[in-house]
Amino acid sequence: MALAGGNDSPPAPNTIVFIDTRNNDEFGHIDVGEQSPGVQILRRIEALVVAPGTSGDVLYAAGHESGTVWAVDAGSGGLLKQIEVGGGPTALLTDAARRRIHIIADTINQVITVDTGSQAITSRLTLPARPSAAAIGSDGTLYVASGDSGQLWPVSPDMTQVGEPIQVGGHPAAVGVSLDGARVYVATRGDNSLAVVDVQSKQVSSRIPVGKDPVSILVAPGRPPAGSTPTPTEVPAAHPTATPTIVPTPTPLPEGALPPEHMPSGAAGETFVPDAEFPVSFVFAPDGTLFYNELHSGKIRIVRNGTLLPDAFYQFKVAGQPETGLIGLTLDPNFTQNHYVYVFYTSVPEGQDNGGPNGPKRPQRSGAPDGCGR
Repeated sequence: MALAGGNDSPPAPNTIVFIDTRNNDEFGHIDVGEQSPGVQILRRIEALVVAPGTSGDVLYAAGHESGTVWAVDAGSGGLLKQIEVGGGPTALLTDAARRRIHIIADTINQVITVDTGSQAITSRLTLPARPSAAAIGSDGTLYVASGDSGQLWPVSPDMTQVGEPIQVGGHPAAVGVSLDGARVYVATRGDNSLAVVDVQSKQVSSRIPVGKDPVSILVAPGRPPAGSTPTPTEVPAAHPTATPTIVPTPTPLPEGALPPEHMPSGAAGETFVPDAEFPVSFVFAPDGTLFYNELHSGKIRIVRNGTLLPDAFYQFKVAGQPETGLIGLTLDPNFTQNHYVYVFYTSVPEGQDNGGPNGPKRPQRSGAPDGCGR
């Protein structure tokens, strides 16, 4: 069970809880990600899946806000590997027969495949649009739905090709595959129905009305006909899992210490703007001028020709509680003509100073100074 945290003050930890199914009691929990004093990081654990590993079962947890999937020993809770997938991983699908898991990531709109033996990324496949749900067939074919396009995409078992899109309806939110692989079921929130897709013809063969806003699908074997003799099904051998002894939570980093970098082999990092105060968003103007915003100070700063200008472009009064402040920053698509800068921030109530209690969250448009972006 995952506790993803939220808008509490302070927010709940990014926690995975281990529960004994014999008595439904918690026997341990772990926190994922580097923990830094004074820094609240919402990782938003979106999905969990268990897959066989080389030495027992492995629990995979997807952190949507971190672009990370954590591989954890399912018995002890010990971290095996932190897999940097990028984007926002929203779904995990296990393919035990092929010893792999598939990660569905929005933002970058990709399917990332990970080998369950080494926990290494083996392939990436770009999707036509933002994915919203997926399911895998017994033959290894992956079916991915897009909430934006209303389409279903079949992906080849070797994860190299996206097939012709199948129009299934508005806002598909969940996907399931029949046990024989002949049909794919898609829950569509736009018309509150279950679209039944014939895999052979690649068309919707029927629709089943369901309740409002369907969000998940489970396909299970039906009851055999009366008088028939059920065919025995071989039960796969259980993978040995260590006696549940949860490892202790890692010691938080010292005050002011930076988390270790997780960069591809051979990549080099260089400090561009030293002493930036909690920068959270930045954007380059067409002429190379850099705008960035400071979360807690409410300042928009400008870097021109590699030099930080001494005066802030603008400063907002922002709230000082967790997950508040000067949050977002972007430039107008027509910036070279109108010089509009857009920000999103948490204001303070009227009469309060910077760092006060929460006020409303507000978008704001400002004009950039002369000489920026021309």
